[in-house]
Amino acid sequence: PGVYEKLIEHWLTNVNELGFQIPLCEALLSEGYTILHVSRHGRGEHGKDIIARAPDGGLATFQLKGGDINLGKWQEIRGEVEDLVRLPVMLPGMDPTEPHVPYLVTNGELRGDAPLNMREYAEDWRNKGSGFLQIWQKNELLQKFVAAHGSYIPSKSLTDFRTFVELYVGEFSAIFPRERFCDFVFSLYPLEAKPTERKRALESAILTGEYIVAQYEQAGNAVA
Repeated sequence: PGVYEKLIEHWLTNVNELGFQIPLCEALLSEGYTILHVSRHGRGEHGKDIIARAPDGGLATFQLKGGDINLGKWQEIRGEVEDLVRLPVMLPGMDPTEPHVPYLVTNGELRGDAPLNMREYAEDWRNKGSGFLQIWQKNELLQKFVAAHGSYIPSKSLTDFRTFVELYVGEFSAIFPRERFCDFVFSLYPLEAKPTERKRALESAILTGEYIVAQYEQAGNAVA
């Protein structure tokens, strides 16, 4: 993989579930999904961090988790995942009886006995009438982010790429370089391009900006 892909992998490995929620929405949009709801992590969301329409029109629901999932971690989150799978989608104007395909998404990997135990529960829930639980792990997420954005920016110019790398590996305990960051993000948006290209560029700018900002979050730099 290229340098940009390796940077995406580094970001994905170190960010938490909140950090990749919006970038995942952008990747789903690039695949033809329609985003219906993004969680604010309050009550009444039934374990569903993202609700979307798949390209085929079916309903899809996503719960995001950060890090590896071993058997102990699975036992901790199983109740939330069961809510994701078995409880209906409750959005205004939607039929709560409409079936949905549930996805558990992690930027880590499944470890030890967790996969077998998870599959047993997924089959039991399916036998009771729910959708079969799908799981996206780190490598699948990485492929989606790279496919959606990795070959688009900031590879269009050496200057943009150099700026991106310098911002990405900066001093994250220091003051956020606001002006330089804004100039960089604006440079990624082609004002004279076709509408479809501008849409793709805007989605990619959001994702690339998140790569940089996440480093300050990881450093606990609340002021930045």
